[in-house]
Amino acid sequence: MVPTCTNVALGIPSRKVKYSKFSVKRKYLLRFLIRPLPAPLPFLIGAFLFIVGILLLVGSLSKVGANQAILVLIVGILGFLPGFCHLLIAHRAYEGCQGYSYHDLQDCDD
Repeated sequence: MVPTCTNVALGIPSRKVKYSKFSVKRKYLLRFLIRPLPAPLPFLIGAFLFIVGILLLVGSLSKVGANQAILVLIVGILGFLPGFCHLLIAHRAYEGCQGYSYHDLQDCDD
């Protein structure tokens, strides 16, 4: 007996699942619905959450537990660091520093 793959979510054998390709119109629509964030936005959101996390941890903003404060702090750091690196490269490329170029920035259009 040959084992068959099943769709785990629905429990349907794979031979009964119908697949279809995206149409060109649907790809075009999805490209405009799902857009990457502009470079300063993760930096600003991360900096805001980082500051709020510190204020929650200290207890001057609200009396929440340390677990919630650390969670907000970690999410803030995860947003702040990539945004900061992106802005730093863009700033150094704008200033004309040797070794920095706008080509070093990731392409968000793909």
